[in-house]
Amino acid sequence: MMHLAPQIEGASRGGKKRARQLVKKKEEWRKIARPMIEGLIAEEPDMSQDDIASEVRAGWKHLKPSAPGHATMKGFVSEIKKKLENSR
Repeated sequence: MMHLAPQIEGASRGGKKRARQLVKKKEEWRKIARPMIEGLIAEEPDMSQDDIASEVRAGWKHLKPSAPGHATMKGFVSEIKKKLENSR
């Protein structure tokens, strides 16, 4: 019978490493997207979350990190809009 503990342990370390990479990537694209989103909201407060997400993705100039998908960007737009509304 094979002993799988070392393989499972290695997979666990690999999973943790990948999770850290994903968090870092998320932080990177959010740093780029935040001022773009805030600028669009300031210019046109009634613009829909969908339209803001589309505008940000269309204006994305960075190769690394690449822009997230539309649904992810729209969720971030929603998050920022809520924070801005609560700060008023």
